[in-house]
Amino acid sequence: MAKRTSIFVLAAAAAVAASAAAAQTSAFTNQNMAADQVEDIQDDIEDAAERDNFTFGNAGRQVGSWGSVSLRLTDSDVAQGNDTTDLGIGANYGWYDGVNGQEINLAYVYGETNGVEDKNSLTAGYDYTRDINQKLFGYASLDLAYDNLATGTSVRRDALIGFGVGYRIIEDAQTDWAVKAGPGYRYIEFGNDDEENEVAYMVESNYAYAFSEDVTLTNDTTLIGSDSDTRVVNDLAVAVGLNDSLALRTSYTSEYGGEDLGSLDKVENLLGVSVVYNF
Repeated sequence: MAKRTSIFVLAAAAAVAASAAAAQTSAFTNQNMAADQVEDIQDDIEDAAERDNFTFGNAGRQVGSWGSVSLRLTDSDVAQGNDTTDLGIGANYGWYDGVNGQEINLAYVYGETNGVEDKNSLTAGYDYTRDINQKLFGYASLDLAYDNLATGTSVRRDALIGFGVGYRIIEDAQTDWAVKAGPGYRYIEFGNDDEENEVAYMVESNYAYAFSEDVTLTNDTTLIGSDSDTRVVNDLAVAVGLNDSLALRTSYTSEYGGEDLGSLDKVENLLGVSVVYNF
């Protein structure tokens, strides 16, 4: 029998203005999910909801509040193969007072294969940024991840708190490029109830180039390391505005992992396409 594949994807993002100032989404949000909890669908949810306008630190943000809610559903029915269903729900809310910026992100992922639950995880993040001058900014972040299905040596809970400084290398009408780095502290709980506490570090690069008002290229790279492991995630994407309400985002995400930088191996690649609706 010939293979039959049906894929249904829905990604909707609603931007909500919470003050008299105009609302604005931001690409400088929580990209630093705890190292062992980088989920394919979570990346799609957050990126699709946040790529309409790009800023790094507080650059370009308007005073006031903004928020978004997004949904992604994927169903694959393959003849003589596995039937899979994945559901992702994401939300973010942020505010800026002219100097200080804060943002909260939440993402929930649920999945089944042939009717058996194989994904059930929640990720949350909080980011604080403070402008020092036009180029330099400080940041603090808290990332939490929980995998309800973790057993044995798999990570059940992962918490990372960090702080540091960032620098805007390029900031003009077409290009934005910023980097940030700093130390952190990590708590890990495994499925067998073992625990680890360790010092960690994070390095991140955020790049965006606007070909036009409707087409933007972004490339985000995040490195999170500790004594137990090191993770590198690179997300390359192109967002195309179809009209004032609709945008199409195509992304290619690569993840690498290992005990340290010298032993990194490719963990997985993900090609994603999302349609974003704003109102």
